[in-house]
Amino acid sequence: MSTTESVSRRIQALCSIVADSTQSIPASISTTIVPAVDLLLSARQIHTVGVGKSAFVAMKFAASLMSLRFMARFMNAIDLQHGDAGVVAPVDVAVLISKSGETQEVIQALRTFQDIGARTIAITMNASSRLATIADVALVLPNVQELDDHGLLPTTSIIAAQIACDLLCMEMLQSSNTSTQEHLRSSHPQGSIGAVLSKQVKDIMHGGPAAPFIPITASLGDALVMLSTTALGVVCVVDSNHVLQGILTDGDVRRLASTGRLQLTDNVTTVTTANPVVIEEDASLLDALRLMEHRDRQLSALPVMKGASCSGVIRLHDIARLQV
Repeated sequence: MSTTESVSRRIQALCSIVADSTQSIPASISTTIVPAVDLLLSARQIHTVGVGKSAFVAMKFAASLMSLRFMARFMNAIDLQHGDAGVVAPVDVAVLISKSGETQEVIQALRTFQDIGARTIAITMNASSRLATIADVALVLPNVQELDDHGLLPTTSIIAAQIACDLLCMEMLQSSNTSTQEHLRSSHPQGSIGAVLSKQVKDIMHGGPAAPFIPITASLGDALVMLSTTALGVVCVVDSNHVLQGILTDGDVRRLASTGRLQLTDNVTTVTTANPVVIEEDASLLDALRLMEHRDRQLSALPVMKGASCSGVIRLHDIARLQV
């Protein structure tokens, strides 16, 4: 029976194989990825083809391209020979994926596309294969080590093929001079991606009567009452014009208590963070998420600004709840 320690060592060794194998991908496709991207960008529609496990990579590639608003579709290699070739045009590009480069159904698909006049891109690990030599452009990946004892089960090779497809997506996006956010805002109206791209901070922030505001004349005791009442984890200290003067968080209170500095009658401004990280209420939820997470110490809440005035608070939890 395997022990936890032996399983851990085995998993670490397998992950090392994957990491080592994928490191050589950039060098292997450095001279062919640019012509491949140029072909893809010139296409009216992109058809992706694979058989077996490679079919799942082809499906994912087509799905990613569609999310980025490129015309793409997965093409079943068998159905292509039985009528589906009718949707293929000479201005199209086909991406055919096969580790060996000799999968018969994929070779037949390659010839069908070329007979129609469509351009072709091969993703394979065999530079001398028919797929690599016949296609217009070939991305020849390193012949990686599979994870099973006999090197037969498609594992690392599938990961490598997926990475190659993802790299093509990213380079196409880079060449189109538009951001992922711009593309996904229209192609992902629902789900967690849609939530963070389509909504603004002001749509879900705690503002108005629910905002945890206290005046600059408030005591630390007043701040604790507000923290307890609103249960948002933060209070914002504002002046008479709602200009933010500082914040106090639950974490600040715990630190004060641990050092014996929790004097409830003291003015709250003596213990607040005077220049906190803030966000504009017209910013997207993605911007808020990045601002809270992409830093050495993550933030759980942000004061929300409307110009020079503080208009509310948004929490990491509020965004996470939308993504469930």
